[in-house]
Amino acid sequence: MASSEFDQHLPISAASVQLMVQLAARRGWSTDECLAGSGIDPVLLDDPFAEITPWQEFEVMRNLDELRCGEPGFWVEVGTNYHAGMHGSWGMALLTSRTLRDVIELTAKFVELAWVFTTITVTEYVDTGEVGIAIDSRDLPPDVASILVERISAAITSILRDLTNTRVPASSVRFRHSAPSDTSRYIDTFGAEPSFDADRNELVGDSAWLDTPLPQANDLVRRGYEAACRDLLDKRRARTGFAGAVRDVLTREPGRIPALDEVAGALNVSPRTLARRLADEGASFRALVDELRQTLAEELLRNSPLTSAQIAHRLGYTDSANFIRAFKRWRDMTPRSFRSMSAALSARTRSEN
Repeated sequence: MASSEFDQHLPISAASVQLMVQLAARRGWSTDECLAGSGIDPVLLDDPFAEITPWQEFEVMRNLDELRCGEPGFWVEVGTNYHAGMHGSWGMALLTSRTLRDVIELTAKFVELAWVFTTITVTEYVDTGEVGIAIDSRDLPPDVASILVERISAAITSILRDLTNTRVPASSVRFRHSAPSDTSRYIDTFGAEPSFDADRNELVGDSAWLDTPLPQANDLVRRGYEAACRDLLDKRRARTGFAGAVRDVLTREPGRIPALDEVAGALNVSPRTLARRLADEGASFRALVDELRQTLAEELLRNSPLTSAQIAHRLGYTDSANFIRAFKRWRDMTPRSFRSMSAALSARTRSEN
């Protein structure tokens, strides 16, 4: 029916890690324990625009898995806290879709905006009147595969409830990994006793749900959110391929942004060819420079005493007014407000740890 393959090279939203750290705090686990070895700055946990890599999220999951000390059903419980709304534009597009069949199509288009990290395959079993959602764990690091599959499975159940305003019970649940000592959380979450040591990871339910009208359907709103999803994915994909190579050249010398001719020379192409190849990937040199300026500006505002005028000069702006206008376009706040907010968040994080 549909198969959605996740590109693990793309950056992802940090909102999933933000949620896991919040859940860990309820159990008395510190932010430092959760983020150990991940390279994630704690300040990012309060940044709604923060992005990380899948590998950083895997490291956080390893930390939490060690902290749970073998507690059965822990990752199922974590997954039930993943709701449609926390998935941003993709989640809102799902909520305003007409049917679950449309939801499946949207997921196939924008699977990288969810935290699934692997291939999801939906199969309609016409002979039994059921539909199966299979999660391929073979593409995942072996030490996080089973816990991630449990989290994804529970998250699917949670999001289905959000979309339909009711519980969508599974007729059967299968996991490739071995059974835990206690399955009560699994039964509470899925409405069925899972089978373990199965040949695949799969949630199976009544296919009649596929064409049931969803209560919050709004085609106009959905199209708007779908366009936002497309724009976000295009920006993330622009960080790989030739655009990624351009970005590497732009960031070779911290604090200095090379000109177009210089970048083209470093990549052994003409400026015109550079512009054309970026356009082929839906990117532009100006947009990449703008993105780099934002990243550098935020880093300098967080970690240096430089004034806005000094930062503007370092980033190549003719005056601080142009820099302030650009920053307000990026963040909807002034550099001074951003610096104050970052300092307050950093102080709060230190006090909590």
